[in-house]
Amino acid sequence: MIFTIIILTLLLDQITKAIAVKKIALNGNYEYFGGLIEFKLVKNFGAAFGILQDKRWLFIIITTVVILVFIIYIVKFNSEINLHTKLALSLLLGGAIGNFIDRIRLGYVIDFIQIDIINSINFPVFNFADVFIVFGTIMLMIFTIYPRGSLTNGEKI
Repeated sequence: MIFTIIILTLLLDQITKAIAVKKIALNGNYEYFGGLIEFKLVKNFGAAFGILQDKRWLFIIITTVVILVFIIYIVKFNSEINLHTKLALSLLLGGAIGNFIDRIRLGYVIDFIQIDIINSINFPVFNFADVFIVFGTIMLMIFTIYPRGSLTNGEKI
């Protein structure tokens, strides 16, 4: 199950990036809901929010280590990992591998989704791999803080 989810998230990420590159490069940016959502191509040579620009090899090394550690952990402790944690790890790994492929293949990450939360505040441009990484990380944090689905005083999620 873990590797199926990783492959599905990876495919969704890579397919949407390929469509974005083709459509946006050909037709220009797309705006929806009065500019709330915009699809535009950005070559991200840095990390989240564009920090650490042009540190490609640093990202490749760190991402390789993280991917290997997570895969070794999953293989070694698979029977001990609960379903929720497996899902979180799968999303995180699928997203990390998606952006990793871009860095290796292109030297940058393709970002194409822009959300304008408030007129003057633009959220950084991102892609589906970023979404998977964020949701996977949030899920891991929740499952670490509240192991086995328990909240407080024995309440269950």
